[in-house]
Amino acid sequence: MRLYEDTLIEWLKVFVHSDVHPSGARRKRPSAPPVSEEEMRQAEAALGFTLPPLLRRLYLEVSNGDFGPGLLRLNDDPSSHRQSYPPSLVSWYVEYRSATQQYLDEWWGDEEEDRPMVCPEKLMKIADWGCNIYSCLDCTKEACPVLRNDNNISFRTFAIEAPSLHQWLEDWLDGKQLFWLDWDTAEKITFPLG
Repeated sequence: MRLYEDTLIEWLKVFVHSDVHPSGARRKRPSAPPVSEEEMRQAEAALGFTLPPLLRRLYLEVSNGDFGPGLLRLNDDPSSHRQSYPPSLVSWYVEYRSATQQYLDEWWGDEEEDRPMVCPEKLMKIADWGCNIYSCLDCTKEACPVLRNDNNISFRTFAIEAPSLHQWLEDWLDGKQLFWLDWDTAEKITFPLG
């Protein structure tokens, strides 16, 4: 059943304030308060584009990350003198977009056919599952599909986790174990080099 966006936001707020998932599982660490409009403006200026409406609402109304299926923080904590781990959505995107294909080719060499690529525009890591496995959001599409990037399998081929950010979050609220993706049967997208 598809929840309306406002209902989805309200359910996520309940979770953030209760620290208990609807399945009864407890969260490992507390969520940060939502970001301010000024923090959002700074993040979008660093990214070079406006975040999709639902993602924007999550950060402005629910929390600055660390909730749901492990949504990354929007920005690193400015009061901290070191970068957080995992890095924030903004710092990860800016770092990966700054790499050139020439740099990656020189670093990687000709040893592997499937070598790292320059991060496509508006493809952002939104969750770090550990072990070089990430959930990414394709912000070039209106629905914002969530894609699995498993660098242990491929640097350029991504599996579709959910057709939209909304569905991904709703699946999580319904208790679906999002980490357990059947890579072999999932629909794939391969990004070109360069």
